[in-house]
Amino acid sequence: MAEMTQNMMSTYRSSMSPITATSGDAAKDILRQMATGRTILFRQINGNAAGKTFEYSLETFNSAMAACSS
Repeated sequence: MAEMTQNMMSTYRSSMSPITATSGDAAKDILRQMATGRTILFRQINGNAAGKTFEYSLETFNSAMAACSS
């Protein structure tokens, strides 16, 4: 019973988090897209409220990637 409760609470906390994490091929695809792009768009959803879309320049990301590879 305690394990089930712990699993339920973990699922609840992760569903309420404003952050989504990924790994593996999905993460590699995102990094490849960021390396070739100029901006990144993401949407923040707040429960039932209307979400907001944010756009950020990838200039500093691309500069950092270039510095790492040299």
